[in-house]
Amino acid sequence: MDIGWLRSLHLLGAVVWVGGMFFAQFALRPSAAALPPPQRLPLLAATIGRFVAWAGVAIAAIAASGGVLLRAAGGVAGAGTSVHAMIGLGVVMLAAYAYVALVALRRLRAAVAHGDWAAGGRAMQHIRILIAFNLALGLIAVALGGFAR
Repeated sequence: MDIGWLRSLHLLGAVVWVGGMFFAQFALRPSAAALPPPQRLPLLAATIGRFVAWAGVAIAAIAASGGVLLRAAGGVAGAGTSVHAMIGLGVVMLAAYAYVALVALRRLRAAVAHGDWAAGGRAMQHIRILIAFNLALGLIAVALGGFAR
């Protein structure tokens, strides 16, 4: 079976997810910091909401292509240490993503809807920390991917 396209799909998913976190952390957040909370927090809520949706698509592509690639490599027993590490990092990253998508983003949206800028700032702080954490893990996973052959 030709699995080159699966590797490409897997890599594209990682680019979308990790690249989006890099953008959020190093471009969006610092630029939005210049805005007052009534402008900044709705912008961040909308942007993070769109990112979470696209990251969900990327995560599905990563999981599906990764599962097939793992099977083609002989399963978990046939995979190398770097693949095991990527799987472990992916599970932790998925948990952080799920918290952002299901808890922190809802808190941010609720705070924005009620004009509660202090609560919105706290929710955004949780999101920022989780994005930074996931970005670090994602960069490690991408580096490990280079050794996964």
